[in-house]
Amino acid sequence: MNNLSRNSGFTLIELLISVAIALIVTGSAIALMVSIMQANGQNIASTRLTQELRAVAEVVARDIKRARYMEDGIGFVGERQDDDNGDGVVDADDYWPVNPYEQVTVLANASADDGDVATTDGICIQYAYEGAVNGAFRSAYLGVDAGGVGAVFLARADVAPGCGRGTRLSSPEVNISQLAFNFNETDDWLRITISGFLRSDTAVRRQITTSVRFRSQQAPAPAP
Repeated sequence: MNNLSRNSGFTLIELLISVAIALIVTGSAIALMVSIMQANGQNIASTRLTQELRAVAEVVARDIKRARYMEDGIGFVGERQDDDNGDGVVDADDYWPVNPYEQVTVLANASADDGDVATTDGICIQYAYEGAVNGAFRSAYLGVDAGGVGAVFLARADVAPGCGRGTRLSSPEVNISQLAFNFNETDDWLRITISGFLRSDTAVRRQITTSVRFRSQQAPAPAP
């Protein structure tokens, strides 16, 4: 009886099928890994941008909260009731408290309009407070650097500095696309909105909004 010996193994077709399956599995694993890495990268970029915008908003808000501050505000209470302005009449114009740092001004700009008729909307705010470093008067505003990148600036001076020639607050790696100040002078509150995106990835965009209540209120109007 002749027994035919057969070698065990894969046929060519079985080998090709195995290779194809292995390639599919490997490709799927690589695609999943790339997708996870991209998602992690976007999350990191998004977190970084959010932190940047939040930090800038916090710096601006903290400085604005000091608006109207006077070191000797209580000194007006005991002011002599004499003829300060020399008009021959002693009245409220002579002794009523006047805060030289009281004025808070938002320069109107349509791009910052929030649809609320009770607010003045702009991209630049001017304010002042006593004891500030490098001058009592301040301007926070949206500007563009030499490279055409939007940025938040803070100007300091001994007189109202306008909306220019300030110190850059935002990172050069972030393009600030919007800075809005919405000021309700009657109720004495301010809303700050900052939007921007990463220059390295314009798809990553975020917006931060914060509200400010002034620590020092407006001086009351003189009695008639």
